[in-house]
Amino acid sequence: MSNNRPVLGLLTLMTICVASIISLRGIVLMAEYGFSSTLLYLFVTLTFFIPTALLSAELATGWPQEGGVYVWAREAFGRSTGFFAMWLVWIVRVVSYPVLFSFMAGTLAFAFSPSLADNKIFVFILTLIFCWSIIFINFFGTKISGRLVTWSVIVGTFLPLVFIIALAAFYIFEGQPLHVSFTWHGAFANLEGLSSIALLAGLYLMFTGAEFCALYANDVKNPARDYPRAIFWAAAIIVFMCIFGTLAVAVVVPQSELSLIAGLMQAFKVFLSHYHMQYLIPVMAILTTISLFGAVSNLVYGTSKGLIATAEDGIFPKFFDKHNKHDAPVRLLWAQGIIATLLSLVFIYMPNVNSSYWVVDDAASQLMLIFYVLLFVIWIRLRLKHPEVHRGYIVPGGKPMMYTLSAIGILASIFVFFVSFIPPSQFKTGDPWVFVGSLVVAIVVFCFIPLLVAVVRHYRSQ
Repeated sequence: MSNNRPVLGLLTLMTICVASIISLRGIVLMAEYGFSSTLLYLFVTLTFFIPTALLSAELATGWPQEGGVYVWAREAFGRSTGFFAMWLVWIVRVVSYPVLFSFMAGTLAFAFSPSLADNKIFVFILTLIFCWSIIFINFFGTKISGRLVTWSVIVGTFLPLVFIIALAAFYIFEGQPLHVSFTWHGAFANLEGLSSIALLAGLYLMFTGAEFCALYANDVKNPARDYPRAIFWAAAIIVFMCIFGTLAVAVVVPQSELSLIAGLMQAFKVFLSHYHMQYLIPVMAILTTISLFGAVSNLVYGTSKGLIATAEDGIFPKFFDKHNKHDAPVRLLWAQGIIATLLSLVFIYMPNVNSSYWVVDDAASQLMLIFYVLLFVIWIRLRLKHPEVHRGYIVPGGKPMMYTLSAIGILASIFVFFVSFIPPSQFKTGDPWVFVGSLVVAIVVFCFIPLLVAVVRHYRSQ
């Protein structure tokens, strides 16, 4: 172990984990469940976030080479599986772009006219503007985008979240009328039937990023002791902030009126109007949008790096491994922009903004669930295939714990995957066959592409 390696404190690692998970858009999505969201947050934390965070730390400290997921999958099953795993990580992020950009559009609408958040054309146009502006910025590499990240996460996520929780606390203590029932019955009121939990896939997508936290596991003084502590403390903070952030939105915005892209600002409008601070509504909208812009900008650049590693290893076509003078992967960035643009057309043909938002978010969630099922299998394979490899952190409990956590993670992911094909009961999604068909086409197409790349590579090698 090098004496020159960076050493992260427990607090720093915990902060990294919290910042990589918490999402304002996910909080708004869960507001559809009201008080029932608390049970869903606990379920996903125990069956998904903690298991994936722990196994990712074991893999990251055993195979710390640059490439992350690609290296883990390659060492377990070969280069083709490595490419498939890395492709899933990349395409999940790209498919999520229209969701992120539309959330920014819905937020910015409150700086001008809140009704614009329900206008499909407005959301579509702003989504494209945000998309290509961020792609253009990333042509200049990390010099610009990297500077935006730290303050973007703080200003664009933590401050709005803390502010809205504080406003909600004052509002509740004043005895104002609420749209949430804080009773035993209220905890289960929105969990009746499979269609009522169809949005659960979006919560799984919100809680992704544990493998990013794991990349820092070797940078703490004592990985075996400090990393699990950081994960459990981070999980507690995430669940606390998400639950109270979700309830802050749900108590003042009726479920029937909640906008998935503007729910945060809907809640701010109620609170700020109640406390005679309406002048802060456009200010909050603009500041939050700018901050989210910076955070997403870095995500776009970071998304490309993993897939580039597969091109350098001879798997992904070298055509996409072209960098400009700023070391930005220009062709891959163009590909991301084109795919995001095509997916954004969903805002035109779906019946409303909420349904458009959800069908894209759902597709990204399903692809992500496929990846995490594969990740659990990779973990088992590497533990059995390479017991001799030193890991700075090993999930305690031996093989029984490994099999138990994997079974819980895989079964929960498969269950949520199939439930997410059911149109949610919370809002209309139009023709159910169109809804399901769109998801099936997205999954088949995006899973077929890496297979096609593998076949072409094999044919050319003959």
